[in-house]
Amino acid sequence: MNSEKLSLAVQLIKSGNKPVAQAILKEILRADPDNEKAWLWLYSCTEKVGQKRYFLQQALRIDPDNPNIQRELSKLGEQPHIIARPIRQISSSQSTENNPETELSAATLPPNHETVPGTLSDRLRMVQRFLLGKSLRVITVLLGVTLSMFLLMHAIPGNPWANYSTEKRAMQGVYSSEAVTQALNQRFGLNLPLWRQFTRYIIGDFEADGSFFCGALCGNLGPSTRQRGRSVQDVLFEPPEGKTFWESRFGYSIRLVLFGSLIAVGLGIPLGILSAAKPKSALSRTISVSLAALISIPNFVLGLLAIIVFASWLKIIKVLPDWEIPSNWIIPAIVLAVMPMANIARVTRASLINILNEDYIRTARAKGLTQTRVMLVHVLRNALVPIITYLGPTLMEMFTGLLIVENLYSFPGFGREYWGAVLELDYPMILGLTLIYATGILLVNLLIEVLSEILDPRIRSLKPRGAA
Repeated sequence: MNSEKLSLAVQLIKSGNKPVAQAILKEILRADPDNEKAWLWLYSCTEKVGQKRYFLQQALRIDPDNPNIQRELSKLGEQPHIIARPIRQISSSQSTENNPETELSAATLPPNHETVPGTLSDRLRMVQRFLLGKSLRVITVLLGVTLSMFLLMHAIPGNPWANYSTEKRAMQGVYSSEAVTQALNQRFGLNLPLWRQFTRYIIGDFEADGSFFCGALCGNLGPSTRQRGRSVQDVLFEPPEGKTFWESRFGYSIRLVLFGSLIAVGLGIPLGILSAAKPKSALSRTISVSLAALISIPNFVLGLLAIIVFASWLKIIKVLPDWEIPSNWIIPAIVLAVMPMANIARVTRASLINILNEDYIRTARAKGLTQTRVMLVHVLRNALVPIITYLGPTLMEMFTGLLIVENLYSFPGFGREYWGAVLELDYPMILGLTLIYATGILLVNLLIEVLSEILDPRIRSLKPRGAA
């Protein structure tokens, strides 16, 4: 049986149909991992040097004295040797039906790529390398972002006591004397050199009485100048008395982003599928034009139009809504989600159209599968990786959109707090929210990277050994 399959694979290779031949050869190796000819034919129909080298090493393991294999290995820059580690069997559950052209099973992974370690100590070392690499990268990025923001905000003319808010106080007849300003500068450490202010914020410093306080390394984001010295973390995360965490500024913003994400994903992916199913139809063109129009409208313009139409004309919502009523959240969530939804739909459409042109999709249709099954099982599954990868930046884009949306609708979240901190130069609040944003982006990117490797193990197989 295997000989017949091998003959068929050889004929397909000679006729130029290498993807299907690779699928047949891998099926042969599931049943007989010691089939030297199957390994050699796999070597002949692949272009990647790492895979070529691995296939030859497997053939050399079976026939150590074969001079032809040794000569080919030498051409690839590899010293001929018999690999000691055992070959991993290809599980029968690993079907190549979805994508025989590109899906590599465990038995075809080249040796210079990541493989699952065999012992517990190897796995622990791999986890330690991964965590160490990620930790160093996170610390470096956070320090760089904080330093950049620190220098930028100090480049803005003025200080917390002489800025845009000073004019309001002056109009109300409230003035700050020189003595009061000096006392405030000493209280918040603004009379120190810039390098000392930065290390004070990150690491900590000694108070006048000799006591030491820890900085951002210990989770202390500093005292807010706008909130009369109240700590930044209390302003953002502490709910009003008698309320839960979800009624805090951070809780309000998280809920609004979650609602917006549900709208963006729930509408974006189906619209992308509809547009890609028949890309030359009138429906597809209509969807594409509508998405392009939505992307071109800034969210602050869309938010103002929503206020005019739904609040002033239709009287559906109030200009200053009561955020305890869930229905009042719909318009801000839609305004926040419109642009990400359009981008998700366009990415979904592009990914699906690329996959619809693959040979294995034509094979699935030739087998008599329905269009719905082809799209959901064969196409969408392989298009998930670029879609999931794009969801990370989209989620953080919605967090940055909070700066506009929360101010338009007087929403009590931390986006509105960020806006006020920039206007009144509340240095600790600006740095604290920047750290939160940067940490969120890094965590989301890490989560997306892990999810992408789970959905498509080929991504992990392409990472060099030891890469973080």
